[in-house]
Amino acid sequence: MNTINRAVAMPRGMTCHYSQCARRLYTSIAGLLLLGVSGEAFSACEPISYIAIQSATTGAQTISAPLAAGVRIGTFTANSSNIEVFRTICTSSMWMRAAKAPVSTWNGYSVYPTGVTGIGYAVEVADYNAASYTKLTTPQTGAGQSYYRDNYFGGLGVKSRIYLVTTAPLGSGVYNIPAQVVALTRALNRDVTSIDASPSASSNLQLSAFQLTVRNTTCDLAAGDVSRTIVLDTLKRADFIDKAAGLKDFEITANCTDTSSVTFSFTGTPAPIDGWRFANTGTAANIGLWFYSRIGGDVITITPNTGNYQRTVNVVNGKAVLPVGMGYFKLTNNPISSGTLVSTVTVNITYQ
Repeated sequence: MNTINRAVAMPRGMTCHYSQCARRLYTSIAGLLLLGVSGEAFSACEPISYIAIQSATTGAQTISAPLAAGVRIGTFTANSSNIEVFRTICTSSMWMRAAKAPVSTWNGYSVYPTGVTGIGYAVEVADYNAASYTKLTTPQTGAGQSYYRDNYFGGLGVKSRIYLVTTAPLGSGVYNIPAQVVALTRALNRDVTSIDASPSASSNLQLSAFQLTVRNTTCDLAAGDVSRTIVLDTLKRADFIDKAAGLKDFEITANCTDTSSVTFSFTGTPAPIDGWRFANTGTAANIGLWFYSRIGGDVITITPNTGNYQRTVNVVNGKAVLPVGMGYFKLTNNPISSGTLVSTVTVNITYQ
């Protein structure tokens, strides 16, 4: 008796013969995915669905207010990774269609309503092997969008991202986003021209319910630090035993509400000879301004604009206090000429 070995279609990257094959079992899950499984028998060239619902899920979220319209406020993923969402036995395509009509646009995406005033979502979907995503831009009617088309047949995975986007200015408060289907995804034969073609297999992309808290966080420099002049003592050349002299310590304070930390960023003109110091616009030659922080008692140089120019401190009892200091700094071994030291340091704060 003659033995005939027939090649069969397997998931991409796998080959075997009919007598050796077992259907590949996808086991790893990447992302937060709730699985609803359906099983159907194969029929000629008919795709089947293994996952009825791909659900992007998250816990409670907290962000800062106020927010203008058109701002991304969160990203959620439903990533099937190596889990089969669909299986086909003919050359295949995958399609998607929105569950709702769009209400605005954002960065080339259509934005769809969540049912909560001021908050919408944008969607992008891809085959799990793809490097790039396809943006969902169509309404809930029409032919839909194809995001995958190939001669391949076998197991197909799907990965998706859902972006929460403000559709109107958003103030402080608690917003309860209900669970909802955001898009329909389908596997079909390769050469179809519509998501409604037949035969097909379907899987819904769903955003899980969650609570969004928008806090009215603020942080401002203390009134005395908004525009402040630090006057250094007058020195003689003999006072420069080392390169630094005439040091004066002080603090910069930010008053904050509902924040945990503040980052102070410092900018200015670097000294032409020594980029670690701030330039002197006064009349004394060979002198720059040394600016430093004293967090935890450690004296560390703050440089202008880049490098070591930022310091982050925690907010305690509504205040973020940064201990700093300034002084004269001899830039080279050449003599210092008489004159003045005048230098400007600008501080900006960011907070969370």
